[in-house]
Amino acid sequence: MAKQNPFGGDAEPVVENSPLSVEQLDIVENQWQAYTRARDAGHLEWVEEARNFDNYYYGDQWEDETKQVLDAQGRPYYSVNLVLSTVNAVVGEYIKSRQDISFVPMGKGANQEAASSLRFLFKQIAINNKSETKEKTVFMDGLIQDRGYFYYYMDFSDNAEGEIRELVLDPTDVILDPGASDYDPSTWNEVFISRWMTPDQIGALYGMEFRDQIELAAANGTYGHDSIEWEAPTFGGDHQVTEQFFVPEHDEVKRVKRIRVIERQYRKLARTAYFVDTPTGDMRPVPEGWEKERSTAFARQNDLQIIWKPERRVRVTVTADKTILHDGWSMFSKIALVPFFPYFRRGRPFGLVRNLVDPQDMLNKVTSQELHVVNTTANSGWIFQTG
Repeated sequence: MAKQNPFGGDAEPVVENSPLSVEQLDIVENQWQAYTRARDAGHLEWVEEARNFDNYYYGDQWEDETKQVLDAQGRPYYSVNLVLSTVNAVVGEYIKSRQDISFVPMGKGANQEAASSLRFLFKQIAINNKSETKEKTVFMDGLIQDRGYFYYYMDFSDNAEGEIRELVLDPTDVILDPGASDYDPSTWNEVFISRWMTPDQIGALYGMEFRDQIELAAANGTYGHDSIEWEAPTFGGDHQVTEQFFVPEHDEVKRVKRIRVIERQYRKLARTAYFVDTPTGDMRPVPEGWEKERSTAFARQNDLQIIWKPERRVRVTVTADKTILHDGWSMFSKIALVPFFPYFRRGRPFGLVRNLVDPQDMLNKVTSQELHVVNTTANSGWIFQTG
């Protein structure tokens, strides 16, 4: 019998009758175990806090149960939303003092012409990605929900050479390395980006064959309802127990509604080839995909040496339940995620709203109590003894 995880489904993949090879099963199993380890190391608790902080900024500052009790007692509950005004004041100051990025020549071989070219190149990338608007969004995410993230990737949809794309991620979709204690992502061992996608979205991004594999996910067992959401059966069937799996001949009545796509960027030790300039000692990695003959010819032509050395490279693995969507080395030397933490103390990021919640609660309760006392006094009438 396979072990059960608390979210339902098999905790260990079943090798028998599985369409995946043993190596592929190891990949999906390691991916899921790494994801659950990071998820259960405080991420779910922080997500609840982040959503509560967002509610305070929005103005929803009383719990539903508290409001029901006060309504039953005929007592008012009032919100004086100073969280909104405080955050907006900080955002306004940020917009007023926003800085421009420029490049200056420094170091051997640098010159003003190259610096100017980089400046104009950066400007073009920023304009194409509407970076100013996205930067403001990330700044507000950090102030309100403790964390904000930029995500960068190469887009080949409009240009065969590729274009740099900048995205703003929902902070609750990003699961940090539980062992990270430094602000700089270059010191992190791993990071996870978790998104709910439909089979059609997966097919458009990764290929139609993957959409078909996702559609048949029920036949091979799944990791439970934290990994897959099913369409409710139309003509009967179990609408509640979503982790109860159907046998293959009943797959047509159990359709995948959404599936969790987990992207894991992590560092893995690999043997990497480098070009070495012997007089200066400068090293550059051999481009990914270069064959031995091409690398040797290039080194001979430019009077370079080739050495091999162990290196912790960034690898990207993307899975959807027990389907591998991508597994390969990243084209970037670092994790393609840029975080923004307003305050950071030994692995504990926090923003502005976190420390405004208690003062806001006190203000709301005192104001509501004052209003209740005034209403009671003003409408109490005259009390006197008969005769």
